[in-house]
Amino acid sequence: MSYARRVAYNTIVQMIGRLVTSGVSLVTVTLLNSGFQPERWGIYVALTTYINLFATIADLGISTVYLRELSQHPDDAEAVSKKYLGFRFVTAAVLLGSAPLISLLVPVYHQYSEFISILAVGQFFLILNQLFVSFVQARLLMGWASLSDLCGRLLVMTGTFFVFRDVPQPHQLFAVTLTVVGGSILNMLITFLVVGRMVPLRLEFRWREWPALLRQVAPLSALVVLSLIHFKADSFILALVKPPVDVGIYGNAYKIIEIYLLLPGIFVGSVFPALTQAGSTDPKRLMGLFQKAFDLIIMSVVPLVLFTVLLAPYIIGVLTRYNIAQSAYALQILAFSIGVWFVIYLVENTLIALYRQVSVSLVEGAAAVFNIALNLWAIPRYSYVGAAYTTFISELAAGICVCFLLYRVMRYLPSLFAVGSAAVGAFIVGIFCWAVRAHSTQWLTTYLGWHRLTEVLFLLLALSILSLVYVIPLWVLGLLPPVLKERLPAGLSR
Repeated sequence: MSYARRVAYNTIVQMIGRLVTSGVSLVTVTLLNSGFQPERWGIYVALTTYINLFATIADLGISTVYLRELSQHPDDAEAVSKKYLGFRFVTAAVLLGSAPLISLLVPVYHQYSEFISILAVGQFFLILNQLFVSFVQARLLMGWASLSDLCGRLLVMTGTFFVFRDVPQPHQLFAVTLTVVGGSILNMLITFLVVGRMVPLRLEFRWREWPALLRQVAPLSALVVLSLIHFKADSFILALVKPPVDVGIYGNAYKIIEIYLLLPGIFVGSVFPALTQAGSTDPKRLMGLFQKAFDLIIMSVVPLVLFTVLLAPYIIGVLTRYNIAQSAYALQILAFSIGVWFVIYLVENTLIALYRQVSVSLVEGAAAVFNIALNLWAIPRYSYVGAAYTTFISELAAGICVCFLLYRVMRYLPSLFAVGSAAVGAFIVGIFCWAVRAHSTQWLTTYLGWHRLTEVLFLLLALSILSLVYVIPLWVLGLLPPVLKERLPAGLSR
């Protein structure tokens, strides 16, 4: 199978896997919302936000550096893996182990340090798993990673169901955290067994090599931490200064956004090895790959944003029956950030492939400072609404900066034909939705009386209709970008 076909196959497998796992995650969130009252749900969101801060820091950019090195030296996979595995084990243990200790010093979290300790164990296994996922990503075998992720999420979903059915209410939060840890362990074990069949995995502590490794990953580590501050500062500040109910309202909207944020990683992750190789050997091919990836992302994200903005109350209604209007409003604001984030993700990964992570870190640092300052002003005054608007404004600023950086490095800006086509498609969808707007209130009232499965089927039908209304006129008018007129493998191979 040619490389282009393998990329296409890998992308399709990941898309299917992400769709299924996202569905399972939504069911789990729905179970949590139904089982917990709004305040308890807000506490759970605050705890997971806290531990995710440390989990993201614990990555240190090691997974990306490991993937880049595997892509450049595919024949030395065993040596490369030995170099990084022990380093990842120790750094993750130290950084995640500090989470419950630091929580004792934070008034909002100190009474939940036991739960944070349990969640830290689960995140430790997920951090190890990221290294194994990078290996199968380099080999374009992401089907295994999708399978392991699905198994872990299915275990969490099933466990959550039985927790709320059989466990007394005072112990439910504790039981749910144990279930999350079980899913993380299962996820890691499956990927570990798969990778172990392709390359020997032995835990070696090469202490003398670690200072050099730290210097190597330091720029990416700074980028990871700054990106984390950029994306998670709002939830963290909200948990510190506002009641758990507000945290839960924002958490409902952000859970949807977190699922969306997985999508660009599917495609960009598949072409990252090709971007790395082209960046060092064939700049012209790199520009061609970037243009095609840019066109695909733009044409994909616009209907996703439209779908979210137009059907936000329906989407939130699947997750919870509490505070639907408030969560839907936050989701509509955050939806516009998604379009910017998809482009940022592609541009930043292209710059990393060109070894410009220091420059990207400087941009992320400036964006993080701006984001924190704006959040500190907006959240005490406007709560979750201020957090949502701050996210969009800071994303837009960061997007402008990284695009300017890309131009400075490559002396290249992509064709904006796809942007124009997407704008025409969005206008057509807007007219279509305006035509049916008169029935929206009645539909929502009826919709909230349906069974949850019926609601999901309705959303899938609505997404399909909006996608057709978006794509068919562009196809008839000849406004689809060239990469979408070709078969995907052929489009990526040129």
